[in-house]
Amino acid sequence: MFPYLWVHGPAGAGKTTLLATFRNRHRLPTLWYRTYGDDQEPGQLILRLRQLADRPFHDPGEVLPILADHCFSTESSLQLFLVELQQRLPPTRLLVFDNWERIPDNSHVQQMMADLAPVISPGLTLVFLSRLPPPPAFARHRIDSNMALLTPEDLRLNAEESRQVIAHVKENTRCRAIAESVLQCRGWFTGLIAQLKFGRHAATVLDDYFRWEIFRHLSHIEQDLLLQAAQLPEIEPAALEKLTGHPSAFRLLKQLHHQGCFIEAAGPDTYRLHPQFRQFLQHQAQASMDLVDRSGKQRQAAHLPGPRGWHEATPEYYREAGDLKRMTGLIQHHAPVLLRDSEARTLRLLLDRLPPPIRGSEPWMQYWYGMTWLLEDFGMARTALARSYRHFVAFQDVRGRVTAATALVRLHLLHLQDLHGLETWTQRLKTAIYRLAGADSELEGEALVTLLQALVLLDPRPEVLAPWYRRLDALKTLNPHLAGEIYCVRLLQSYWRGRFSEVEVNLDLLNQHLAHYPSVDLKGVAYAFGAKLAWHSRGDTSGTEQFVFDGLRHNQAHGLVALNAPLYSHCVSAQLSQGNINGAVRNLKHFRSMIGPGNQVDNFIYHHLSCLTALLQGHAEAAKVHLKETEHWAERCHMRFHQALAVLGSAYVYINLGQKPQVTASLRRLETMARRLNSDLLLFEHGLLAATLHLDEGVDLVRPPLQRALAFGRRHDYRVVFLHQPERLARLFLLAIKLRIEAEYARAWIHRHHLSPPPEATCDPAWPWPVKIYTLGRFGIEVNGRPLEHLGAKPFTLLKILLARGGRNVSIDDIAGELWPDAEGDRAYQSFKITLRRLRHNLENPATLILKNNRLTLNPDHVWCDLWAFTRAPNTVSSPEDAMRMETALYLYHGPFLKDETFLNVAHLRHRLRQRFKTLALTLGKHYQATGRTEKIDALYTHILSLDDDLEALRRHLQKSSRYEQNSQDG
Repeated sequence: MFPYLWVHGPAGAGKTTLLATFRNRHRLPTLWYRTYGDDQEPGQLILRLRQLADRPFHDPGEVLPILADHCFSTESSLQLFLVELQQRLPPTRLLVFDNWERIPDNSHVQQMMADLAPVISPGLTLVFLSRLPPPPAFARHRIDSNMALLTPEDLRLNAEESRQVIAHVKENTRCRAIAESVLQCRGWFTGLIAQLKFGRHAATVLDDYFRWEIFRHLSHIEQDLLLQAAQLPEIEPAALEKLTGHPSAFRLLKQLHHQGCFIEAAGPDTYRLHPQFRQFLQHQAQASMDLVDRSGKQRQAAHLPGPRGWHEATPEYYREAGDLKRMTGLIQHHAPVLLRDSEARTLRLLLDRLPPPIRGSEPWMQYWYGMTWLLEDFGMARTALARSYRHFVAFQDVRGRVTAATALVRLHLLHLQDLHGLETWTQRLKTAIYRLAGADSELEGEALVTLLQALVLLDPRPEVLAPWYRRLDALKTLNPHLAGEIYCVRLLQSYWRGRFSEVEVNLDLLNQHLAHYPSVDLKGVAYAFGAKLAWHSRGDTSGTEQFVFDGLRHNQAHGLVALNAPLYSHCVSAQLSQGNINGAVRNLKHFRSMIGPGNQVDNFIYHHLSCLTALLQGHAEAAKVHLKETEHWAERCHMRFHQALAVLGSAYVYINLGQKPQVTASLRRLETMARRLNSDLLLFEHGLLAATLHLDEGVDLVRPPLQRALAFGRRHDYRVVFLHQPERLARLFLLAIKLRIEAEYARAWIHRHHLSPPPEATCDPAWPWPVKIYTLGRFGIEVNGRPLEHLGAKPFTLLKILLARGGRNVSIDDIAGELWPDAEGDRAYQSFKITLRRLRHNLENPATLILKNNRLTLNPDHVWCDLWAFTRAPNTVSSPEDAMRMETALYLYHGPFLKDETFLNVAHLRHRLRQRFKTLALTLGKHYQATGRTEKIDALYTHILSLDDDLEALRRHLQKSSRYEQNSQDG
């Protein structure tokens, strides 16, 4: 423990309560002395301490000893008193001096107390409870760390501590009451207790407290100074001296601040009164100052320059003086600045001070009142703004009419609760812009930008937007702040059209604009589009999540809660596009918790994403339920792009349910809507779905829609789809590669999403396998499309042995026995490990070779081998797909298996493969003869002739059959 503990803070800060609670909890023996003004005489102080020490001790059962008589007039007497007191006290104890501010800083007692340090034994602490900080006499103890210090900031209750006090004093207190109590008391302990215990009578109780504890101890000059300073919410030197007419008023105020008179520092040379103390002073001024004097002071305070050039109390002074014209003029002048600085609540407080008849009849006051609710309450904002619009129309105020209509459209765009109302106010805004007729280009520019934002949501067809863009471009002067909103309009339009390169350009322009013209609203929009772009253009889920995290933090800091739901929807979409169903479900719950019951767009997006999630989970019935909700909200929100998304969702649901007629109808509607919207993104999705629908019906039906879809995909570099179903996409892109439809784009998509090969790809080298191995007629390896030439003898041989043994679950002992027949077991195993490491390194993928339970396997998801494809070809032809797969397998055979290898015992395998080639060639040749495809037989001749002479008999048989078939057709 420290020898000294100094606790200082204003009256009622909880100093005594804090120390008493600490003493009782730890049961510390304590001598508690309340200081008097005449205790600055050392003898008087020591005499009273002796009298207190002779009484029963605070701890039950403990009695302080009777001390010997001393002459209490010297400094050593206090030290002797303390030494004898410590000998009789328990080892851990406190000596408390309460109300120590009554001892002047220059008193000899202060120095005597500071000089007691050498005789204070371990375990004893001298505690000083004061309203003032330690005097200079204790400076050396603070430097030497012999004194612990609790400041007013330490005593001030934070929000959590205030909640605990409230819960202890008064149960079942509402959250709103808690927030109001904490805000008004600013952590002052006594003020909080009074608010809780006395409620609406707390002001009267606190007035008596301040009058007795603070005000009566001040001089008349100090009292008058505080009564006048209470007229100012923030006190600056020039303003205070001009108000009081006293040149040293601010110096005197700083002294009162030092004395703990509830005067708080608000900045350099700026102070403010504690709210409850200021309220007391205002009540005192009403009681002690006559009406004329007080009204004059209020008028004078109203004209004083403040931090913004005026004070928040200025309108109140005008109201009390009856000057309502100046009051409304002041609000009208400063309202735009307050809203721009995110001080809507301050503006609302000013408007609440207006008499209700004035606020209700003045259209601009109604307008500003509605603007203060713009981000917080849709209903309050709509009511006030609509009333101001009607008044502007009645007064034929065209500028006011445009301003109010613009605000109402912005309100509906922000909350998206009444899209029918958005349509109505959009039409009224069009009419108001026509009536403005270029009279105010800056106002017209702001209205046009807002109108374009609404039209992009409601009807983003180019022919609808083009006239308004031309009118916007024709404006000669445009507020530079509006450029950011124009970028937002173009961002949304480019996104819905699927032009992600344009989205990226406009997003860069928006961020550059925000660097010069900061705006918290537009910054939140930039985060949302950054998340959208990272997901849909780059396919970067981690980048999307980072944008979402940064956006949520930004919105939380600036109160933009309306922008949180779109961020979560982008995160869910990104996770669905990557197949992360668990993450999508988790974020869907967060998304749902943020949606208001009337928010039509967010409700639509939630059910649309839930429908896709249910499909990926295999819950078709749940998907149908969400589809109905999606269609319901799409019909209500009147937004064409979202209605198209609902049709796309229905196509996804029906194609998963196998309901072909419904899929066809949905695709027909989707194509019509996509072309009207000029949305390449929707046309891309339509083409993929149409190709999927005909995937099992032949190449001729699949080719046209697949070609259209991949052309859009390559042009705009689309990297994700709304519903990521890997099996479906793998089949489509394999077919695109085989048909040479945007093959490079298809291969890039497969690599980017790590799509697993479909079953038909095992027989087809067209799939972009990471590793391809050729063994029939030659031995070659391709790694990511590049031939591998320099592998080394041992790794080559290891791979050949593995293939000769089937490529799966080959024992390490068998491989080591073939490669190192004379090596001992441990040396052979070490050599095997080294060779395997070299092979994996050259194949550029450790997952290519799987070693498990001392058995080695080639990973079939990463490796393609012509031997496997040849053996897996169908034995009969029952469909065009079977014929295609059989033909592919036949053209893979170029000769014996590993024909240049002599030491491997593969003769039986070579013979079996040769016989299979003959059988497949005869089967396929008969199929070609039966279907009249003689050109295919000729190609098969050429391939057989390229092989060894032993297959000449097979060639003559096929040629004879072909001529017989040709003669039969000629006859």
